[in-house]
Amino acid sequence: LVFLFCSCACFGQLAYEYPVKPGTEEWKAIDSQLVKDSLCQIPDDIINRLTTEELLDVCLEYPMLGDILAFNNVQDGIEGVKNNFNGIYELLLRTNCSQVLIDRYVNTSPKDFQESWSLFKKGDYSFKIMVLELLIAQPEITSRLNVEQKKTLISNLIEKKVDKSNPEIYGRTSHMTVYFTISKVLI
Repeated sequence: LVFLFCSCACFGQLAYEYPVKPGTEEWKAIDSQLVKDSLCQIPDDIINRLTTEELLDVCLEYPMLGDILAFNNVQDGIEGVKNNFNGIYELLLRTNCSQVLIDRYVNTSPKDFQESWSLFKKGDYSFKIMVLELLIAQPEITSRLNVEQKKTLISNLIEKKVDKSNPEIYGRTSHMTVYFTISKVLI
């Protein structure tokens, strides 16, 4: 959320707001995962109008994005979320998605959090960086990269790994997503 709030502060409001959000009374009243999944789908008329950058912002706000970490491994997590959420599925189909993801990743620094943020905000910022890394690692993205793009991306991933030096914010999983993405880019 923090990453997205920072993005919204710079670029304005989200192009699409989810009708029900975690933490609200409406969300708490829903006891069915299927109903939550259904409510969180982006309507077709809206998803088709969103630019790839806007769609990425909306995907980073997906209320159940944390489900990525609820699977046996992060690849299964991405696949599970992609299968349950039309936003990520559509995002990865976009022809310019690889460039949009890489541009966003390159322009996001692990050091760009504020010390005054709550631990929750710092953790959420860290999580959004991990999600960008995991999305970049998808075959729909890596298969579109040329050798020079792969070299530049790997170099940037290594730099980001070094920048993730604050253990209060960046734990093992955060470092693991860097290695995971590097391995997928190399393959």
